[in-house]
Amino acid sequence: MMLNAAELLVVVAIIFVIVGLQKLPQISAAAARLRLSFQKGLAEDVIEVSSPSGELDPEKTSGESTEPTQTRES
Repeated sequence: MMLNAAELLVVVAIIFVIVGLQKLPQISAAAARLRLSFQKGLAEDVIEVSSPSGELDPEKTSGESTEPTQTRES
């Protein structure tokens, strides 16, 4: 769903009314940091898996699986 220019202006005007012009730079800076950290997280190769106790599980983070892999033959 793409917004046209008129709809986008209405949305921006409503945001100005709700949050005010004083807080808008803080909100946009926070949104930019959130976007950058999200992209950085997507770019990382390592996924850390923790147990419910909060300790890292070495089997899950080593990258090597102890389970045999199954290959599909056609």
